[in-house]
Amino acid sequence: MAGGHTALTPLDPNLPLLASQAAIEIDRFIRQQQTDFIATKRLAVLLQNTVQRSPGPVVTFYLTDPTAVALMSTTFDLTKLAPQIRTVDELAMEASRIATSLETTEASDNPRALRAFCAALSECAAVYIRSVHTQQPSHPYRR
Repeated sequence: MAGGHTALTPLDPNLPLLASQAAIEIDRFIRQQQTDFIATKRLAVLLQNTVQRSPGPVVTFYLTDPTAVALMSTTFDLTKLAPQIRTVDELAMEASRIATSLETTEASDNPRALRAFCAALSECAAVYIRSVHTQQPSHPYRR
C-alpha cells in the first residue's frame, strides 16, 4: 500500500488494520470528536483503484481481482448495504459508490453505514488472511 496508489489486495496484512482505523475515524466523527480521516481516505483510494471503469459511451464497472470480488461480496453481505447485488458489475459499482462516500465522509448522509462497511471489511480481510495462512503447508524440513 506504499504511496497510496495500489489497489485493494485481500492478502495485504495491513488491510484489516487500515479498515478498522477507518471505522474508528468514522466513529469519532459520528460522536462529534476531532478526526483527520487519514485512514478513511487511504481506504477510499484503495477501493477506487480496485474498481475499473470501461471506456466508451456506456460506463461499466468491474473488478479484476477474484479475491477482491470475494472479499467485497462478503463485506456487502454482512452489512446489507446493497442487498440486490447479483453481478460483479453491480458489486464493482457499489464498491465505487462506497469509495466515493468514504472520500467525503464529512458530507455523508449515513456515516453509520460507512462505519459498518469498514468494520466488516476489516473483519472479512482478517478472516481471509488467517484462512489462507492456515492452508499453506509448513516447510517440509520443519518439525
